[in-house]
Amino acid sequence: MQDEYYGDKRDLVKWSGLFYLCKDKNKRIRNIMWVLFYVRTEWEKVKIQFDGEEKPLQKPVVKHFRSLGDIKKLGEQESVDIILCDEEFRNDERSKYMKNVVQKCKSLRGTKIVFLDPDNGLASPNSHAKVKHVTSDDVARIWSGLKHNDLLVIYQHFFRKSSWKQEKRRQFADACGCPFDAVHQWDAQGIAKDVVFFYAKKK
Repeated sequence: MQDEYYGDKRDLVKWSGLFYLCKDKNKRIRNIMWVLFYVRTEWEKVKIQFDGEEKPLQKPVVKHFRSLGDIKKLGEQESVDIILCDEEFRNDERSKYMKNVVQKCKSLRGTKIVFLDPDNGLASPNSHAKVKHVTSDDVARIWSGLKHNDLLVIYQHFFRKSSWKQEKRRQFADACGCPFDAVHQWDAQGIAKDVVFFYAKKK
């Protein structure tokens, strides 16, 4: 996830859904592992024209509006520990990145939600995955590291096909090795009709 997109309307949908999952009627979940696929924006190179003079963005302003770690404060209010996997993501080091994610996933105690948050979601099968994507193989690796009752959640962005939600739900189910109807979803057509969140529970 590029930090320039952090804090937009999709995040309202994203985190509302995640906290609803934490309040599952059968089992209270107190851990969310947020896998960012983080790509840092070079804010120091962004300039504003101020009275005809070029000036950089104010660092305290950037920190206030683009501080990813602030989500932990919200987690504290909800009695949820949010663990950030916020190492910078490079496409040419995808395998190493995934290995570290799986290791961290296995090291966490208690039932947890693992949330995959790439900018675009699942890469199409047989296509070259970019930095904005997670692949089916990535999902399968992380799924294998989950424990009983853990939840895997993925962000999925719209792509130009009327059946995009169904196709990506099927792809996610196949990657997890679970039935299509074992994958659930949430969205918010009123404010963010171009995104959906899929999730499945490890049995």
